[in-house]
Amino acid sequence: MVEERGGIEEAGVEEAALDALVGRWAMLRPADGQPLEAAGGAGRARQGTGPAGSAGPPGGGQVVSLAGVVLADDAVEAAVMALEGGVLRCETRDRRAAGLDERPVLVEFGTPAAMLQVPATARVLVSWPLPVVLALTPRGPVEQYQRRVWVRVPVAVPVEVAATVEGEGGEEAARVATVSRDLSAGGCRLELVPGLERLGPGDERRVVLGLPDQPLVLATRVVGRGERDRTLRLEFLAPPEAAVKRLLRFVFDVQLRQRRGQDP
Repeated sequence: MVEERGGIEEAGVEEAALDALVGRWAMLRPADGQPLEAAGGAGRARQGTGPAGSAGPPGGGQVVSLAGVVLADDAVEAAVMALEGGVLRCETRDRRAAGLDERPVLVEFGTPAAMLQVPATARVLVSWPLPVVLALTPRGPVEQYQRRVWVRVPVAVPVEVAATVEGEGGEEAARVATVSRDLSAGGCRLELVPGLERLGPGDERRVVLGLPDQPLVLATRVVGRGERDRTLRLEFLAPPEAAVKRLLRFVFDVQLRQRRGQDP
């Protein structure tokens, strides 16, 4: 355990906010204005079998996230493994992380609604062999720095919407089948079919997205209605992280197929 409890208390960071990071992927960006590659591999090995800077798998270059997104060269993607004494323990297979030793960093992570960040000081615990292990001591509060903007792709996916329709005995609950016009990890646009005419902005409904691997059930809110193109715009309400990752992978796969001229 890393004993740096005072750091989190002096920084005024709520431990509950940091605890929510455990089990997530975070981006580590240098906050001192120095390029990440400039000190790549220079971190000292406090544990492990090899000396700091010893030969190993090549680092640098583009980093690709689990969602298949190419990330900027000035960031390291790391898994947040634990919160110990107010210090975040992270692991990454990006060798460039060894160059973050004793440097200020911004720890960035996403929620379904926004991108958040917390300033911290990095300390390299293991630089070789991989994974590189770091301890991040927070130096300020967790703050939102932008609303999350999701990549939206035009794609037709079968969708079932929970709705109330007119039946023989009056109104009854039913699932209305429609199809998406576009989709992102944050919402979708649906064709406005009979059975959905009563829906308008603010209405909340549960939907079932017919993704190729298996259906995905999500809570949604109507945020817009297009009378000309006969569509409904829905936002996903607090989707679980596992659902967001599935949607990101699906959107990325659709983008690849579209770029290759294949049917989405």
